[in-house]
Amino acid sequence: MENPAAGNGAPPPKKAALKTSVWLGLPPSEHPKKTELYKYKDVDARQAHLALLTYIDLAEAKNWLDMGVIHLDFLQLTCIVGREAATRPLELVLPHAADRPLQMDRLQLLFDRATDPNDPSQGLQSLVFGFMTDDSTSVYYRMYNGIQPPKKSLILANADIDDDES
Repeated sequence: MENPAAGNGAPPPKKAALKTSVWLGLPPSEHPKKTELYKYKDVDARQAHLALLTYIDLAEAKNWLDMGVIHLDFLQLTCIVGREAATRPLELVLPHAADRPLQMDRLQLLFDRATDPNDPSQGLQSLVFGFMTDDSTSVYYRMYNGIQPPKKSLILANADIDDDES
């Protein structure tokens, strides 16, 4: 199909450039965070690989900001820290293999010993689980330390139920 503006010497219209990262499309083995994620000797290679896939998914596909890597020595885990948007607080993301069971004692230890990424003087109140498969399929769930009250919008306010008028 011809460009109607080409007859008057005008260049063809340019397509809008997509904002993409330099690393998008490269295999995980070439990502610059790989070295940082694999440097901990007490973390098994599969957990490090899941952390890398989680990091790439959050940074490249979901556009999280202020991304970082932390190592939790007491659990021998590598975690991701970042924020979903500029106005959101930092969150701790725990990469986890979808085919491995959760160990509740390790999870409780995490809540007991980890600190809030926004305020290190406070204990961890919530985290995001990044359940990953080896083919990089991912699902994220937020987990809280203890029972959390429902959002105010879910609570019936001033419900007028009068059982006496039957």
